[in-house]
Parts: sequence; C-alpha cells; structure tokens
Amino acid sequence: MAGLSSDDGQSARSPDKRFAAPEWHTNPAYRTLKEVYLLASDWLLKQSDADDDLDEAERQRINFHLRQFVDAMSPTLMLMSNPTALHKAIETGGASIVAGARNLMTDLNAGRLTMVDAEAFAPGRNLALTPGKVVYRNRLIELIQYAPTTEEVHKTPLLILGPWINKYYILDMQPKNSMMRYLVEQGFTVFVVSWKNPDASMDDIGIEDYMDLGPLAASDVIREITGSPTVNVMGYCIGGTLLTMTLAVLAAKGDKRFNAASFMVSLQDFSRVGDTAVFMDEPAIDLIEQQMMERGYLDSREMSNMFNLLRSNDLIWANVVNNYLLGNKPPAFDLLYWNSDGTRMTRAAHSWYLRNTYVENNLIEPGKITLKDEA
Repeated sequence: MAGLSSDDGQSARSPDKRFAAPEWHTNPAYRTLKEVYLLASDWLLKQSDADDDLDEAERQRINFHLRQFVDAMSPTLMLMSNPTALHKAIETGGASIVAGARNLMTDLNAGRLTMVDAEAFAPGRNLALTPGKVVYRNRLIELIQYAPTTEEVHKTPLLILGPWINKYYILDMQPKNSMMRYLVEQGFTVFVVSWKNPDASMDDIGIEDYMDLGPLAASDVIREITGSPTVNVMGYCIGGTLLTMTLAVLAAKGDKRFNAASFMVSLQDFSRVGDTAVFMDEPAIDLIEQQMMERGYLDSREMSNMFNLLRSNDLIWANVVNNYLLGNKPPAFDLLYWNSDGTRMTRAAHSWYLRNTYVENNLIEPGKITLKDEA
C-alpha cells in the first residue's frame, strides 16, 4: 500500500491502490473527498515529528497508532463513499450488501476477520504434495524426509528448520511454488522439522529444549539414516535464529556436525525491528507473559493479530472492503492460508525468546547468553 498506508510511510501524493477506481480521479466529489482525507492524514501523521520532547521509542509508538487511526478512517471503508461498492450494490440489486452482511455475521460468530478462503486449500489435497515420510518423532518435532528424484544425488543431506510459529509446509506449497519439489529435483536429500503445536502440558519447554529436540536431535537422526558425517542446514525466520544459537553452542564444544548453514529472513540483531518494536516494550511483554502463565502458551491468534496490524491496509482493511462492502468471498491465496494456519508457542521458550532478543538483544553481545553450559 502506498500513500498513507502503515506499510511504507510514503507521501500522501504517492499512488494508493485504495483509490484505484476511476471515480476517485474523474468525479469532483470523490476526488475532493480523497484529497481532503489524504491532506488531513498527512498533517496528522506529521504531528509527532514536530514534538521534540518525545524519545525515539515514544515517537515510533505514536506514529504507529496514528497510522492505524488514519487507515481506519479511509473513506473507502464506508459504503456510501466507496464508488466500487456502490456500483456493485446497484448492479446486483442489493445482493452484494446482503452477501456482505452474511459475511460479517459469519465473522462475528467466529470472532475473527476471514482473510482467505479456507475451503480452497488443504495440506495433502493441493498443498504439501511433495512425497515425504516421517522418519522420527519426539515430544516436540516430527522429522520428514524427502528423497531426491534424480539418479545422481548430493552426498550431504540438507536439514531445514522453519519457524515454530507456523506450519512446516511454507516451503512446500503448491507444486508450482514448492521449494521442496525443486530441491529433490536437484538431487538433494531433504529433511524438514515439523514442530508440534504445543498445549498447556508443554508450558515448561524452553529454548534449550527446542535446541535439543529440534536441530540437535534431527541432525543425529539424519546422520544415522544417511551415513553422512555432516549435514547442511538452512534456518528460516525464527528457525534461523535458533540455528544461530545452536551453531554457537556447537562451535564452543568443537562439534562440527553441520557442514554449511544458510539463513532466510532470520534476525540475529534485533536493534532495528521496525514497527514490531511497538509490541515489544516492557508493558507489552508483561501482558504476554501474564497470558502465557494463565494458559501455558501464547495462542497463535494473538501473534497473527500483531502481524496483521503491521500491514493493516493489506491484511485487515482490504478484506473488510472485499468481504463486507463488496460481498465477495475471501480470496483463495495459498500463502494467506498458510499464514492463518498458525501454531501456539510454549510459555517458557517464548518468554525467553522475547526478552533475550527483542528486549535485550543479547544475541549480538558476547557472553550475554548461556545455553547448554556454553556462553
């Protein structure tokens, strides 16, 4: 989203897909409404920058909440000031309004905004179709092996550690965009960690358990199965952060089981995390920890709500327009389906992770973290 979205913070005059309908440019009334909204929003968003008494964290927090307010006040979110929605209501004889009301009632009963057509996808039907088998289980993971489809095979197997806040099949979506399929077609023997969705009985599982039961246990099994003395490893998202800690522990012990490591969108230095920092101050962490103490885990919906607010125009308000004002079905988008298929996080591990990364940024400080008796 360009313009005044919470996504990029560009100027009010930048192209804005919320106002893509031709009426916003050709109709004087709509054009005036758009310009007044954008100018007023631009003025409001500049107010925190004019206050020299604010520190950087306060300024970021105020800017974030102002952007949320500005986005929520868009004239495109009201039926009478959305030309596309009005035209569809007229063309359908009001059927789109009825369908939108039905969608709204469904979401109110479910307690959440529907962002994707959940019936359009299912693992095993049109997602996660690359042939694989579970070769190992423990309390926290299942290890899935994917065999190469080529005559010549790379001698060193590959282990992939994905995030435990989502399901493993992010890298095995549909055949056309499956990394698993691509890797086995290139002659790689691939192993993927599928993290268990924890319940309250697992609240005491900490970050060392994720290390022991995740990459360390998996690499032991992989070396036994393949006979290879070493394993290549790739960490994705928070799985890459865990991999960094694991590699540091192994280096301190002189353990060279991993031949090479790759990282995808994995934070190690948490000094600049963008608007995510708004949700990671001390009061917010205290609230999260209180919720986890009561339940034993952090629910996936709470994490999802945070990510949705970071891109509210794309992930919230665009769906409000599509589902309620236009009366359309939610889009069928495989990545959004995966994003909605989240997992819970154990209390002990998540509390440790938040405080040692987002709050204290200890990963970049030598000796600040001790794991498995290694600093």
